[in-house]
Order: sequence, then C-alpha cells, then structure tokens
Amino acid sequence: MLDKSSNGTWLNDQLVGKDRCLPIEPGDRIFVLPAARVGQAEVVGFAVVAAGDDQRPRAGLGRQLAADLRCRLCTEKPIHRCVTTVPCGHIFDTGCLIAWRHRSNRCPECGLVVLQVVRNRGVDNMAETFLQNHPEAARAASTLKLLEYAERCPDSQSLLSRLTTGVPTPARTVAQAVEEAAQANAEPAAVGLPRHLKHLARFAAEAA
Repeated sequence: MLDKSSNGTWLNDQLVGKDRCLPIEPGDRIFVLPAARVGQAEVVGFAVVAAGDDQRPRAGLGRQLAADLRCRLCTEKPIHRCVTTVPCGHIFDTGCLIAWRHRSNRCPECGLVVLQVVRNRGVDNMAETFLQNHPEAARAASTLKLLEYAERCPDSQSLLSRLTTGVPTPARTVAQAVEEAAQANAEPAAVGLPRHLKHLARFAAEAA
C-alpha cells in the first residue's frame, strides 16, 4: 500500500506516512479517519480481504452486485448497515452479526474467532446505490425493523462498542448458547420467523 493521502493513512492503528509503501495482508485494517481523530462513531476504514483471480463478465452486473451485497448469515440482500469481520473479512448485517455474537464469538461463515468488526461504509454506499436503481429489491420493513432493534438494544450496543474497538469479549458456553436459543425460539413472537432469521429470535418480541 502506497500512502498518497494528504491527511494520513493508518495501517493497523499506526500512521503510514505520506509516500511510504507498506505491505498489507488479509486481516489488516486500513483507516483514513481513525477513532483517535474523529471518535469511534465516525471511523472510516477498511478490512483487507484476499482478492479473487476471476474476472467477472460485465453482463448481469446488477445480479452480481446483489449477490455481493448479501449478508453472509441471513443470506438476504441488499445488506443492511454492513460490518466486516476481522481477520476473515466476511460481511454481515450489523443486526445479524450482533445477534449471532450473543451466542458465539466465531464467524458464522468460516468459523474463525472474530477479533474485531469494522463498519463497512463502502458496502453501505453500494447497497444504497443499488436500491436507488432497484427499489423493488428492498427488504421487508419488518425484517429491517428487527435488524435495527437487534443492533440498537442496550445489550447489543455495549457488545458492539467492544467489538468495534477490538476489546476481548468472553463468549457464552455452548450449553448457555443452546439454552438461550431454545428459549428465544419458543417465544410466540419468534414462532413465525423464517428459518434464515431464527438467530434474531431473542429480539422478535421487543421489535414487534
């Protein structure tokens, strides 16, 4: 990575320096507006992921873009308030990932331990542009409401704050996670949830 910025670029929380070139690897974090300058809520950064070798054809780019903007947990698209997991670089709805993190500290896509999450505003911008051109692809209002509540409830906000700053957060035991999931799925408000949204069951009653 060659830093040509006028305001500075940070690699893994260290200032690179104008015109300096540093190697980057999957899992590295690059910030153009780090928390130390703008506060955690306004951070702008990226997580480095491995690029594929395939060159996609230009035909059907709308469908390809929609697939790329899919939450890797619930599989719905376009993604809503995207976060990227570190070090594996998978993308999720913030609400989905937080709901999952209440029961496990591993990435639901690949199983790696999630050390940190980064708000991915670049993907958010692409999702917004996609919806402007394809309003018919908007997700159900009830699903968005559930995702918003899953992200914004007090327990989730505390957990999200720790995850975005990389503070280690103990995971529940398997037995605890199984018991909590069973209780949540038994709630009347959760009974009607489709299978791919069952991880949000614990928030269904409050979000209704």
